[in-house]
Amino acid sequence: MFNLNGLYLFLIFVQIVVIFFPQLLIVQALFIFSIGLVYSFKANDLKVIKVISFISGSEVYYKQSAVGAIGSSVPWEFPKYAIFLICILFFLSSFESKRYYSFSILIYSFLIFISVLYTLLLNEITFEGVKSIMGFYVMGPFALGATILAFDNVKISLYDFKIIILYYAAGIFPAIIFLLKNLSIYSTIKVIVDSNKQFSGYGPIHVSLAISFLIGLLIISIIKYHLWKNVILPYIVIVISFVLMMLTFSRSGFYALLPSVFIAFLYQPKNIKSILSVALISIVSLIIILTKLNNFTNDALQLRYTIEENDPRFALMKSDFDAWLDNPVLGAGFGRAKKYRERENRGLVSHNEISRVLAEQGILGFFCILIILSIVIDRIKRERLKLFMPYILFLTIFSFIFFNSNAFRLYLPGFSLGLVFLSVNQTENHYSRKPNLTENKKAY
Repeated sequence: MFNLNGLYLFLIFVQIVVIFFPQLLIVQALFIFSIGLVYSFKANDLKVIKVISFISGSEVYYKQSAVGAIGSSVPWEFPKYAIFLICILFFLSSFESKRYYSFSILIYSFLIFISVLYTLLLNEITFEGVKSIMGFYVMGPFALGATILAFDNVKISLYDFKIIILYYAAGIFPAIIFLLKNLSIYSTIKVIVDSNKQFSGYGPIHVSLAISFLIGLLIISIIKYHLWKNVILPYIVIVISFVLMMLTFSRSGFYALLPSVFIAFLYQPKNIKSILSVALISIVSLIIILTKLNNFTNDALQLRYTIEENDPRFALMKSDFDAWLDNPVLGAGFGRAKKYRERENRGLVSHNEISRVLAEQGILGFFCILIILSIVIDRIKRERLKLFMPYILFLTIFSFIFFNSNAFRLYLPGFSLGLVFLSVNQTENHYSRKPNLTENKKAY
């Protein structure tokens, strides 16, 4: 079996191969899934987390390739199924480990299971019907629960987050290259004052949020935790990723990034000089980059963020609440609330996970939401290492912004929220370069 460094280098090589030969993505997907199952069976917690990080990052390219019809044969919801199985096997293999939220998650999963049975009773039971219900509506919430079960109270060092970032970055690397290729032919791409699917190669909202997550992790790891010996390359990645995120013309990534990173930095109220210096540099950099991008897009980017329009998400949320009012106890059933959205002529897809859960699961969904909120709040209260709080805040806020703007299209918000439940042990040697511990003590 590969050691950690060997596996990472091999995955980078594999990612380079699938950039040129996307037909091999299914081989990559099955390989990393198999590795994850082996690590789970051996109850190797850190390696399981890194495999999940890689799959989470890879999901965007899987879907870019499938939508672009360039040879990808990876099933659409493969990451959610794979991560669910890896996490459940790891949970069972490490069953004797101390966990805080297993009972809550089991209740949460049981409520979802009841909703699945109810939905099947309302529909003609066919293989395709069950596959559709599980893939598009159920596996996201199930994968979230399984991730929390697996990550709950797993002990890591803060430096391990650098490795998690590296694995996520390795996963999303082909998607970044895909966008860079499109950037090189940007003059041939039709620029409209709307989310640009032609440039993104897949849902612009999903692509921008996946990139936004990487940017946020890198910013905090550089400025808050000094996890990089050489910060030049991470800063270059941040700038390139930010440019690509903005050119998707989806505002979700930008709107998720700003508040989640800003609140994470506000958790150091005594270090005002540090906050002001970071804020000043960030504002100046944003102005320069956004000005250049706006000129590059012939003012289309500015129009995208200033034009007044009625956001269809509110109409979709209203439709979901109408469905809940008509079916308050058990909900309309998974996938059956779309007829309410048709009344608004706004399409068939909900963009808000909370309203969707209420519409399709009724009071059972309300309790599912309540369970997740309660254990997240309890996890935040239970955190004793204040140094880790900025990461917890970033991960939590990013996850809930994702849920409220894009529902559960990607596994990413489940991954982000699952990371909140890791337990960090911090000592000096967990840094790649020594931080200013005196400053940290004063700040906290």
